[in-house]
Parts: sequence; C-alpha cells; structure tokens
Amino acid sequence: SSESRVLTELDEEASVDLNSSRSEVRQEINSHVELTQQRQKEAYDKKRCQPIQYRVGDLVRVERQTPATGQSKKLVPRYQGPYRITAVLDYDRFQ
Repeated sequence: SSESRVLTELDEEASVDLNSSRSEVRQEINSHVELTQQRQKEAYDKKRCQPIQYRVGDLVRVERQTPATGQSKKLVPRYQGPYRITAVLDYDRFQ
C-alpha cells in the first residue's frame, strides 16, 4: 500500500513537472514568435514608403500600364496627363 502511494505521488509530481515544462516551452515559443513578428514588421516598414499627399487642384501625370495593341512600348509616352485633382478620396485614391 505504501508502495502504491509512493508511485501515485511520483506520478503526480511527474505530471506537474511535465505540465509546467509544457507551459514554459509554450511561453518561450510565444516570446520567440512575437520577436520574429516584430523583426518582420520592421523589415517590411523599412521598405514601405509613405504615399504622396495630393491636394485638390494639384496637377498630376499618370503612368501608363500597357501600350495599346500594335504600338511599340518604347515609342509610346510613359505618362498620361497632366490631370487636375478634383477630389481626394479615402485609401490614397483621387479623382
């Protein structure tokens, strides 16, 4: 009977140690994930530039995406415009 009680106590201690070990590992992993995410954010933000702030009345030129069919890309002007900004919309959009 005392042997079974000792075994029970050892099992309980082992399970407590295992659970505390798991929580420590989990906390360590979470801290590493947060650190990695912070580094990735800093690297992304370093490459990201702030959008140009235009106001109503500003003149702008728009870069052409693709030339019309049959035209040489080298001979087509790179920009269209100038256009006048008539309204400033959300999310860096303009009219």
